[in-house]
Amino acid sequence: MSQASSKYRYQGAPPIHSYIVPYMKFCYSQEMIEAVERYMKEGEKLSFYRRGEECELFEKEFADFCGKKYAVSSNSGTASLHLSLLAAGIESGDEVMLTPHVAPAVGNAVLCAGAKPVFVDIDEETWTMDPSKIEEKITSNTKAIIPVHTYGHPADMDPIMETARKYNLLVIEDGTHAIGSKYKGNRLPLGGDRNIGIFGLTAKQLFLLGQCAGNSGGMLVTDNKELAEKVRSHKNCHSGEVIGYSYLMDDISATVGRIQLRHLEEYVEMQRNSAKILNERLKETPVQTSVEKEWAYHTYARYAIRAPERDALQEFLRQKGVDCIPLYPTPTHMLKLYRNLVGNKRGDFPVTEKQKKEELSLPEPKFRSEWDLNYVARKIAEFYA
Repeated sequence: MSQASSKYRYQGAPPIHSYIVPYMKFCYSQEMIEAVERYMKEGEKLSFYRRGEECELFEKEFADFCGKKYAVSSNSGTASLHLSLLAAGIESGDEVMLTPHVAPAVGNAVLCAGAKPVFVDIDEETWTMDPSKIEEKITSNTKAIIPVHTYGHPADMDPIMETARKYNLLVIEDGTHAIGSKYKGNRLPLGGDRNIGIFGLTAKQLFLLGQCAGNSGGMLVTDNKELAEKVRSHKNCHSGEVIGYSYLMDDISATVGRIQLRHLEEYVEMQRNSAKILNERLKETPVQTSVEKEWAYHTYARYAIRAPERDALQEFLRQKGVDCIPLYPTPTHMLKLYRNLVGNKRGDFPVTEKQKKEELSLPEPKFRSEWDLNYVARKIAEFYA
């Protein structure tokens, strides 16, 4: 045990209101506040029969932003993923590929569609799906691949798409962390009739919908008209055409989302600038920061590091007023539900398992002052001194 880990014992983190640098920081512009107030005062727009006008506008603007023909809103990223699987005809007996280095919600959506999650380990540098490990997991039951653009860094899509074409597989890109990210100069998700992109629009990502209207939001984009129409049928429990779900986004969330979309590139630049400062300040410490490959444009929706003595570092930082968390600390394949249903065991995905032992998510980089960033970096350096 090092001097650092023996010196700092967990004595209880400070209450959330006393963090010097809290994990999340919300900033609602006057434009957003006025838009919501205006909407709430226009009572007739809250009528059930007129619901959806703002959602329709948000969908069109979001599709344009992504360079796609169609966008369909929902009330969460998980809902959008579930809808994409249903629309693609994924059913019991099918297999869907994903990594265990994701939120459990990704695998849960696969299970809700009746399919079996098949896990693929991650690349040690990008922390996204390792394309070289996909083909060995493909069977006659494989129907889709879900690459997740982890924390804002794109997965290496060219080899993934090549494998998908070879085996006629659907690709569903989870861009929840990657709104505004680019792969080889192209905004994600990539195009094509066998490709869908889904996004979660919550306060944990670039959008703040979850804290605005008591709800959150999701979006699905595609160039495939038939898929988009099927998604619309499934997301409305009143459609009567297919089994539907209560997955509708509310108009207040869409109102806020439209404003935030107009400022999205400013948010991304803000996050990239914060990440640049942290990367520079942490160079002389033992932690490993997130890479940005030459073909990637990273949005840093999360600023995660790999840290020796992660747990002791977290305890020390929280005592010093810096809130930080291990994101999804248990790999999905090691959760009880998945151990029982899928049958993976410890050691099956060594890169992911090592990542999860060392990974720590620092305070989100959006809306941070340089003082905040310097303070975080200084305390990390102090821990390892």
